[in-house]
Parts: sequence; structure tokens; C-alpha cells
Amino acid sequence: MENKSLQVFIPQADYVYVNMDYANVDKLGVTLRVELEPSIRYDAEDYLTYENLQYYVEEQFDPFYTNQYKDVVISDVEEIDRDTARMTVESCYYNEYADSYSPVFNTYYLTKLENDCTVLVEMSINGEDVTGKTPELLEELEAFYGFKIDWDKERADKKVEDFLASGGDSTVSTGYVMFELPEGWSKDTDASQYDTPVYAPGGDAEFAGCFVSLQEEYAGYEAFKGVQNSTDELVDLVQSYLDEEGLKAEVSAYGDTCLGTAILSVMEIEDADVGTAVFHIYWVFDDSYMYRISAVAIGDATENPFAVAEGILKNGQVPN
Repeated sequence: MENKSLQVFIPQADYVYVNMDYANVDKLGVTLRVELEPSIRYDAEDYLTYENLQYYVEEQFDPFYTNQYKDVVISDVEEIDRDTARMTVESCYYNEYADSYSPVFNTYYLTKLENDCTVLVEMSINGEDVTGKTPELLEELEAFYGFKIDWDKERADKKVEDFLASGGDSTVSTGYVMFELPEGWSKDTDASQYDTPVYAPGGDAEFAGCFVSLQEEYAGYEAFKGVQNSTDELVDLVQSYLDEEGLKAEVSAYGDTCLGTAILSVMEIEDADVGTAVFHIYWVFDDSYMYRISAVAIGDATENPFAVAEGILKNGQVPN
């Protein structure tokens, strides 16, 4: 195996991480990552440098997988020479725990050196963390790495102001479906789990008395292959899941959705403290995965979660 090495300039900081093929550091609102022989795509050698950089950046900001970045503006790729290219991305980053946005400016620089090493440099600047010393740091980094770093504090602050003034963006993504939430709805971070996000009015399912949740479950390679072509078989499959869990529900065909053919199960549970809880669960299967979109209204719910769930199924977008 051929050994390759690279000398890099890294600001002094409390947290610096250096691995065998990359270095990463955070300082004064700037995150710097330098990677030797980055993994961009399996056939990267068949493409020019600028094509590989463009592919890499667009993959990094695919809205299905990086939905926390809003109002994303990706620049055209700048082909500096045959072996060097640069791109920028400006966005508003949403912190769901703080329920706030901050401007983030990214600069990407991909180059092939004379020793045939390919190097990717990423500079990410978060406007929430910059200080008066940040411009000095950026000047040092630009001098060493030899490319312009995209950053303008006034323009960054205005980007967030304009984004919020426009009403923001209520689009969310689970990775397998992207959809728009109704006004006033947001993720309930307390009720959500890693693989089961929960959305409710005001982001508080308990207070609102209603919510919608989405779940994806891998059942095994081609576990449902062929089953989704028969509505009767799908109904029987859903009934078997409910029987295993000891649940009684009305099960019927729902129809086509953005995820595929859905089966609907409806059940009611009486509770002396909160009243009647109504559950609508929409089940969708592909060859290997089961998807469950659940809408629940408890007692005097403030809004109609069933309409929200059906809106997701009707208007949601799925990856190509």
C-alpha cells in the first residue's frame, strides 16, 4: 500500500481531532476539516475535479438528509484549474433544541497536488459563534490554504432576518419522506425518539392532546416482496401485527400514497383521566421496510391530526 502524507495548518484550540486521513478543529465559530484522499464516489477517477466537488457538495446538502439547513444557496462550481475547484454554500441552520436559526457559510476546496494526493478542505462558519477575532483567523487560513473563504457577517445576519421575515420554512424530512407541517406545528423533541419523530401543535403533544408520528422499520431483505401487490394480503399482514400486539382495530384498505399503497387501522382506547384516545395508523410496505404513520387525538384535542397525517401521505415527497 502506498503511503501519503500532508502537512496542514490547524488553529490552536481546546478540541482538535486528527485521524489517519483527516484533521478537524473548531475555533472562533470556524470549523475546519482537511481530508486526504476523500471518499467522494466510487468512480471519482472517471470525473474531473470540479465535477467531483459539485457532486460532493450537492450530496452534502440533499434536503432529504440534511433538512436542518434552510434557505440553502449553493454556488456554481468555480474551476480554478483542471485539478482544483471551489464552491460555497450559504444557509440558515436550524437548532431544534434551541428553536433558533443561525447563518452558516461553507467553503469547499478540492485539489490534486503534485504528488498525486487529492485533498478536500472544508471551512464552515457559524455566525452564532463568531467573535471579533474571527476575521483575523480567516486571513491566516486564507494565506496558508490559498483560497478565498466565504464570509460576511452583515450579509449572514441579514440572511437569517430575511428568512424569518419571509415566514421561514416548515418543511421537515425523515430521510424517507419530506413534507410540510401545518402552521404552528413542530417537532416534539421530548416525545420523539431516534427513529420515531413526533410532531404536534406548538411542539407539545401532551399539551395539544394530539400528534402525528412516523416510523420506519426494517424487516429483512425482501421480507414483503410481492405482498404489496395484493390489498387483501396487506390487510391480513396488518391484522397479524395487531394480533401479535393484542390490539383490536378496524382494518381496511386506504389507497395510494406517496410511499405506496396504505392500509388503515382505526382504534379507540378509553381512559378515565383523559377520555377517549383515537388512533389512526397508516401502514405502508415496500420490499424490505414497513412504514407507520400514526395520528392520535386524545380527549379534547386542539387540532385534527388525522388531516395532517393524510396531508403527509398525499403531498409528501420521497427520494428518487
